[in-house]
Amino acid sequence: MRFIPFLILAISFTHALAQDAAGEENWGWGGEELPNESFRTVTANTARVPLFDEALGERLLNKDFKFIANADSVRDAAEKSQIAYRHASQYQWNAERAEFFKNVFAYLNSDAWEQDLEKLPEGDAAFIRVVVYDAFFDSVDRRYVQIQLSKITDEKQLTYLKKIYHIKTEAEELHNGRLLLGFGIGANFFSNGADDIIKNAPSVDMNIGYCIYGRYCIDFHIGGIKCDLKEDVVQDGYTYSKKDISYTTIEGLFRVNVFTSYDFDLAVFGGLRLHALEIDSKTDEKYKEKYGRTMDDFYSYGYTTGIMGAKYFGGGNAAPKIFGVGARIGVATFGDTDLNITGYNWYATLNVLVRVGTSEM
Repeated sequence: MRFIPFLILAISFTHALAQDAAGEENWGWGGEELPNESFRTVTANTARVPLFDEALGERLLNKDFKFIANADSVRDAAEKSQIAYRHASQYQWNAERAEFFKNVFAYLNSDAWEQDLEKLPEGDAAFIRVVVYDAFFDSVDRRYVQIQLSKITDEKQLTYLKKIYHIKTEAEELHNGRLLLGFGIGANFFSNGADDIIKNAPSVDMNIGYCIYGRYCIDFHIGGIKCDLKEDVVQDGYTYSKKDISYTTIEGLFRVNVFTSYDFDLAVFGGLRLHALEIDSKTDEKYKEKYGRTMDDFYSYGYTTGIMGAKYFGGGNAAPKIFGVGARIGVATFGDTDLNITGYNWYATLNVLVRVGTSEM
């Protein structure tokens, strides 16, 4: 009985050889028929996939702007070009089609190119400019792309360019939340009773602000001066020297940018202002030793309004600039106070600014 397994194996082997010889159905183990043509022949007869600039050039010379304005078509052509580039010599292809490229560049340098673009919708023309200039002139300035983005309304075109250039539109950049820091010098010009008490004097101004959606901002300013009063302060028969008293203001402002760009800001503002006439703690202690009491500080709350503007420098050309110089002019009231000051009092500041975007691409 031991010879039976060997007999079965021999019969199976013989049957398999007979099937191959007769060309009978195979079972998927390597018996499939090979094509009559060699792989080399198939490859040689296959149409060559053009590189991206070739594909665009053909469309340009045929005035097929509909294709170039279609973001999906452009993306598909670019992807196919990347595959073709890995398997062929771009130099050889370009050399073979020197006359073709000569015609393409002649067209791009002609008045006909601009005339043809003028016939298209503004958004399509802007998209085509970026795609074509990038393909035939190697690179396009990001700021130029951003300017063209402002003319495009087609979402696919916008998405394609934003992804390729890693860029946002100017409106999107300016409407991002932004932090504003500032430090500067200023002056207060007193009137309406304040000029009888406080002398006009320079001041120090520090501010921090945050802009929501670019246009609407909330600012806090603190400014102080070591000023001379026109008269000493007398309280309960005790005299406190006008030279020891400082004037400090704190403001909470709501600012609306009337105009904002990468280079300039112009805004109107309004808010509350705290006025304070105080003596620093060390000097006040001396008065306490001398008189047995300190000076009662003067505080008053009023309103303020005005305009401010800034010029900015530095930073990338496709993003809001970072460093700036700002000027601010406003008027403020002192409110109800023992100082007997009514009406508006002018002030102005000149600041060095830092503007920082708080959202990412």
